[in-house]
Amino acid sequence: MSQALSDSRLAPLLQEVARDEARYCAMLTRHILRLGGTPHTRTGAFCDKLRDAPTLERKLDLLDRGQGWVARKLREALQKIDDPMLYTDLREMADTHDRNIAACKEFAGGGS
Repeated sequence: MSQALSDSRLAPLLQEVARDEARYCAMLTRHILRLGGTPHTRTGAFCDKLRDAPTLERKLDLLDRGQGWVARKLREALQKIDDPMLYTDLREMADTHDRNIAACKEFAGGGS
């Protein structure tokens, strides 16, 4: 999304969100491997939905809703996790998603 934008204020925000997503994919992969699982590289339907959204406004709305869903699911899962490293990383991931949502809403509302 950020590469197609001409808005010099929104592009850095979306680039930061993309960096966060890449960082958390790598973090999750490390935990999956550490805990004996096998990670995969498939993307879900959400990625296609976001890519296919017809307008930037719709893409931002989907991004916020998707990040909100992830943050909620993480907070639900945190109650059941007793692995300290995983707990800390997932809590940070949830908090980062909340901050990204707030930043996108501030942009959409015209805040600076």
